[in-house]
Amino acid sequence: MAIERQSVRHCRHALGAMMFGLGALVLLDNCGSSSDEQEASAGAPAGGAPSEAGSNGSATTGDAGADGGDSALGSSAGEGGVATAGGTAGAAGDMSDTSETGGTTSVGYHSVTSSALWSVFDTASLPASAEKFSGSTFDGRYAYFLPESFGKHQLVRLDTLADFTAPSSWATFDTTSLAPVASGFGGAAFDGRYVYAAPAGPLGNSQVLRYDTKQDFASGASWSTFDATTVTGQSASDSTAYEGIGFDGRFLYFLPGFDGNFVLRYDTHADFGAKESWSKFDVTLAASGRTGFQGAVFDGNYLYLLPNSATYESRPILRYDSRLAFADVASWSSFETALVSSQAYGFVGGGFDGRYLYTSPGEDAVGYYGIVMRYDTSATFTDNKSWSPFKVSSVFPTATSAAGAAFDGRYLYLPPKESTLVRYDTLAEFGTGSSWSAFDLSTVNAKARSFSGALFDGRHVYVIPEINGLVLRFDAKSPSALPMLPAFSGSFF
Repeated sequence: MAIERQSVRHCRHALGAMMFGLGALVLLDNCGSSSDEQEASAGAPAGGAPSEAGSNGSATTGDAGADGGDSALGSSAGEGGVATAGGTAGAAGDMSDTSETGGTTSVGYHSVTSSALWSVFDTASLPASAEKFSGSTFDGRYAYFLPESFGKHQLVRLDTLADFTAPSSWATFDTTSLAPVASGFGGAAFDGRYVYAAPAGPLGNSQVLRYDTKQDFASGASWSTFDATTVTGQSASDSTAYEGIGFDGRFLYFLPGFDGNFVLRYDTHADFGAKESWSKFDVTLAASGRTGFQGAVFDGNYLYLLPNSATYESRPILRYDSRLAFADVASWSSFETALVSSQAYGFVGGGFDGRYLYTSPGEDAVGYYGIVMRYDTSATFTDNKSWSPFKVSSVFPTATSAAGAAFDGRYLYLPPKESTLVRYDTLAEFGTGSSWSAFDLSTVNAKARSFSGALFDGRHVYVIPEINGLVLRFDAKSPSALPMLPAFSGSFF
């Protein structure tokens, strides 16, 4: 496709500047007019009607948490994010490449291959020796990294306004202090006030965690737990292992991984500890008996559940229309990406740029293929022509798999399962190799490999380690600005 441009003659707003406290970490206003053409995030114009999230068509305009939290911020399209004022799928990105004329602010994107723009911090050096993560989210100031699913229990928080490499900028919390089984998680989300962690299950953990970001991080009184088995009726095992959380501006969706078959939904406007605030849906009813997911994407109206590669077989992407009844199978649809590319199935999360949904390539029984699928959310979901594959490994042979995604307003980042991170310019042709770039993270630190996701805070992209404590940070652009995307959040493990 040709690069799409548009003239900016409007004012874009996102709520929540108060969230940042001392200094504005993220610029959330872009007002003024300019006759200059500017590049917008690939596809449709900026703005759009407020999204309608939740069953029965209840509109969301950035509702900020169960207790009416005080902000609703622009969300990144990678790991986590914050509720925004909505917008239809196809909303433009942030203030990308705006000119200096007309009172707008120029945004400069940086070269991903510049080693000088990368830094590293080893969380294993912290007193609690925290390492190995599987999910992250961002609350407007702090980034949270969840301990992975095999018995880890040190949840880590970074103050993104402080020195990234200083240990004092980091804090840890022992999740087993809340419940002995609260160890190992598979996704995170932020709803405008509360941070949530999804239990990963294999070691008996069925405890959903919630942290009140207005309270002391180190205090157990700031945290709450909810036992997911009280809703599913299942024992704490693989059947209650969750791999990712989706957020539509009001409801949180916990995705079943591996052998689980129930998507859990929590109403963030209701009592966290009450069973009545939760509901479930058996996804096998919409997926021809198949299950196992790893990451969700929300586009303003629809929630997409991305199948994992646990069984090495083709399984469909599921889509839920958040304006319809959650428990009605008619609200759900499915699509087999293998119908477009026979090797394109088994994903590890994905991302969204305001119009297009992207999948992060996983593996099949033979190995890794490095095929990214892109779906045009303005087109028919079940039409093969709405989907496009691109084999990144045909350009960068070592870029064969990824885990999660992040979006900075122009570029999509795919963190590697090995060491080669790839970045796609969403203003350029999807199927052209020159639209993609790659960077070997092991050049920053020889032990930097195998990552489980990424997060964007408005300026920096963080790449989250899966096998050690090496968190990498890339200075992506300046000044800081989160993408103007629909209200969504989630973990793309």
